Amino acid sequence: MLAIIASLVLGGFVFWGFRYHPGYREVIPGDAQPIAARVTIKGAKQFAPRNSLYLVFVRERDNVNYWEYLKAKWVDDDSQLEKIPKGQPAPPAQEGICDMGDSQATAKLVALTRLGYKAAIQPGIVVNSFLLGNAPVSSVLKCGDTIRSIDNVATDTREQLQTQIRRHKGGDTVQVAFDHEGKRVTRAVKLISRDGVALLGIGAQQVRKLPVELSIDTGEIGGPSAGLAMTLTLLDELTPGELTGGRRVVATGTISPDGTVGEIGSVDLKAIAARQRKADLFLIPMCQADPVKDPIDLKACQRSNAQAKINAKGVEVVEVRTLDEALAVLARHGGSPLPASSSLAKA
Repeated sequence: MLAIIASLVLGGFVFWGFRYHPGYREVIPGDAQPIAARVTIKGAKQFAPRNSLYLVFVRERDNVNYWEYLKAKWVDDDSQLEKIPKGQPAPPAQEGICDMGDSQATAKLVALTRLGYKAAIQPGIVVNSFLLGNAPVSSVLKCGDTIRSIDNVATDTREQLQTQIRRHKGGDTVQVAFDHEGKRVTRAVKLISRDGVALLGIGAQQVRKLPVELSIDTGEIGGPSAGLAMTLTLLDELTPGELTGGRRVVATGTISPDGTVGEIGSVDLKAIAARQRKADLFLIPMCQADPVKDPIDLKACQRSNAQAKINAKGVEVVEVRTLDEALAVLARHGGSPLPASSSLAKA
């Protein structure tokens, strides 16, 4: 009888451990993957490099159960647990895809601009993010859709879009015409409100027409942290020579239109993936948070970067602040310099 009771208690405890979630997400090293084979170029000559730059990512398991929590805490050395703040709203379902799409668009713009190409501003506003996961607009629009009008009034610029939205109040419904996968669609969308101001609930940017068609197939990899790696890869593919000097180079960090390399999370875990790929060089963002305004963020970044250098174990880790700094590091390691002028760019 006691054995039966003990078995029931143990079984109940095991079941409870699968059902109970202590409020953590687990982050583990992912992989470093070559980008060159993912790139297609139309409108310019493509120079296939002998070696490839690599993007790197981590894997996340959100809201782990109790047994997963214990395993991550006490068994898995290369695993990190992050407390999920209570009351934190769920991120938009498209967040990772949106971030990657925006990162790709910026990488293409930065690479072509660096080589002397010019991007033409065109009418239309491209959706690149969502403010809230539960905003009505997130079930209608997708990242990459181009908004053409609100209530039949053209919205060729961000200013025109804002003007049309702010004619309304939160809770009003507007008719949004947009291009989705080559088709013009019109749908009703209920507006949200923030600080008394009506909002559609998206982040957006002006449509830019690039003179060279660039495509990067990143599959299901999401997030913004491959910006630097993609920019360097495009520069390598658009120019003769070997930007990496024939070395295996892994890079991580966001890229801004002005060429600034932005901080990203889990650099220390990404260093493990770079090491497992037998990389020669790992480029990471230098910590740039304001020591007065954001001392906590700055220290967290510095700790992560320091740990990355430990975790890399033989892989040279170099911090960079800008695209130009990254290119200079590659040149010091035997990489081919970029053309000094816009000689590759078409008129």
